[in-house]
Amino acid sequence: MIRTKIKVLSAVAFGLSAVSAVAQPANQFFLKALPQAYYLNPGQLPEGNGHIGFLGLGYQYGEATSTGFQLSDMMVAKDTLSLQGAANSSSLADDNYLGMAFRKDLLNVGWRWKEKSYWSIVMATRMMADFNYSRDFLNVLTQGNGATEFLAKGAVDLDGTRYSINIFNEFGIGYARQVNDQLSIGGKLKYLQGLGNFNGNFDGIKVTTAEDLTSMTIASSLSVQSATPLDTAGAFDQANATSNGAGFGMDLGGSYKVNDQITAYASVVDFGVISWGQGKTLSNNNVSFTFNGFTYAEFSDTTGGDVFTDLTDSIQDVFKLDEEAGGYTTYLPTRFFLGGSYQFHENLSADVLYSGRMTNGKLLNSATIGLGIKGGKWYEGKLTYTIAHDTYANVGWASVLNLGPFQLYFVTDNILGLFQLDYSKHVSGAAGINLTFGRNKYYDNLKSQKSAPDMPATTDSTSTVPAAPNGEAAKKEMDDLKKDTKEDVKDAKKDAKKAEEKAEDKAEDAKDDAKDAADDAKDDAKDAAKDAKKEAEKAKEDAEKAVEKAEEKAEKRIQKAEEQADEAAEKMKQMEADKAAAEKAAMEKAAVPATVDSISAPVVNVPQDTTATQDLVPAAPSSTTDSTQAELSTPSMDELQKAVEEIKQKGAAEEKAAPADVK
Repeated sequence: MIRTKIKVLSAVAFGLSAVSAVAQPANQFFLKALPQAYYLNPGQLPEGNGHIGFLGLGYQYGEATSTGFQLSDMMVAKDTLSLQGAANSSSLADDNYLGMAFRKDLLNVGWRWKEKSYWSIVMATRMMADFNYSRDFLNVLTQGNGATEFLAKGAVDLDGTRYSINIFNEFGIGYARQVNDQLSIGGKLKYLQGLGNFNGNFDGIKVTTAEDLTSMTIASSLSVQSATPLDTAGAFDQANATSNGAGFGMDLGGSYKVNDQITAYASVVDFGVISWGQGKTLSNNNVSFTFNGFTYAEFSDTTGGDVFTDLTDSIQDVFKLDEEAGGYTTYLPTRFFLGGSYQFHENLSADVLYSGRMTNGKLLNSATIGLGIKGGKWYEGKLTYTIAHDTYANVGWASVLNLGPFQLYFVTDNILGLFQLDYSKHVSGAAGINLTFGRNKYYDNLKSQKSAPDMPATTDSTSTVPAAPNGEAAKKEMDDLKKDTKEDVKDAKKDAKKAEEKAEDKAEDAKDDAKDAADDAKDDAKDAAKDAKKEAEKAKEDAEKAVEKAEEKAEKRIQKAEEQADEAAEKMKQMEADKAAAEKAAMEKAAVPATVDSISAPVVNVPQDTTATQDLVPAAPSSTTDSTQAELSTPSMDELQKAVEEIKQKGAAEEKAAPADVK
């Protein structure tokens, strides 16, 4: 009787824990074209300028994992399942895991901000369920506590049996930043609205059955907690669902580009806590008692009541559980990732990823290797192999197809398992539709950056270059120089691109400014021409006045020269008259005897300012000489005429020289 009751009770508990769904594939981590990749690495910036999760067909994912047995182990007939087959599975270990998760996005939007930043807002409903169980627990389900195996070893040990179920809404805001060409970081802050929680810890439970199977002794250290959206009658209560619990969480991640081929990744997601304000805790601490079984009345529903409620009350009484109403706290199963990728070509890459997940105090590990292909801006795919939670037959495929603004995607860690669920220990999948924006511009910019020729880095002409060291040091220095040069070139290209965009934005304004400047220049040129013309006319007038002044001066000089010439001519006539008189006097004196001393030479008065006459007309003798001497000192007519001609020529020369003086 006791054996049967324990089997029934255990089967109910296992059946409730085995509700499964599907979950987040690890190969989603490396999909650069998929915005939802930041669910696993919040430091990754999506391609394009923005996205919206298509309403009603947005991101949905889930997972089911069983390390102990598979569905085919339980199939004893076409339509019949038996836990006995699960208990007899060769894959069953002393410690086994059954896990499931589910997520449905209610809102998912993101947008690029100032080229290097990306913001996102997410609303989703999530469920996480984790169940760890021992081999003895499953044997109790199938054989009961009185099985020969348990009687032989004396007790059933349920250590390691734990379960945890969390149902909550997530409201998150994320931010990712491209710090430089190598480093990008990001994070997401989340508010968690608790809807329901169930968790239990069966460590410390040992059941010893009497040999006659009439009773059993139980040593128990049990704790069970629950915060349910159901009311006392078992119906869904909206008020309970929205006020059960509240908490906060965060995701952190980043990537570092070691060189053009190698990139490293790291992230931590679902680091959070929920406080359940309206809950119930059932527990005992190192209680030992003897259980003689349930009566038939405890299983019958003769009063029209709830048999499960009555059974729960009976279990509470049997296990001597203390009930405490009030709040308690649970932690999300935190997950972390470490990975890297190697870029063979812009359309071909290799990936490796390790993932760890903390649940029920234990670490679950998985590892993924993959090969990625890219078909320009239209397609991205990943072929992967994953070892997850001690399951090995997991060949995955991820596919992202861009059709204009529509993006269709499907991701799974085990594509074969989707078609062979009864033979699969691990199944996962994610699918949905996004509306994306600015993808063409993103790829055009990326293409232009790649096609631009590399330029040598500029250096200051005044800087000195140290002598290159020899050997490995020289090689390292050269590699560092090349690396710095590439970085400088990339920065220069980005700066040039920004400058080009700014120039395009200002082009129209520049045209208008140029037109206005041309009109102003034309007006200024006209004004300058007018001013130049006025200055030229004034200069002409000044020149004409100068010429007139020079001509007047020349005329005065010529007039003066002519006057001097006339004066000289008069003096010449006088001299001729004086000469004639002197000759006459000499002749008369020759006729009348007289002394030479009584004869005086004629005196010629020549103006002192006439240089020509001074040179040609000698002065009068200073003493009385004979008539011969007087005759020899007197100039001839030819000499006087020559002097007059020289004076006229000098006047004409001064007249010709007058215009040159003006110039």
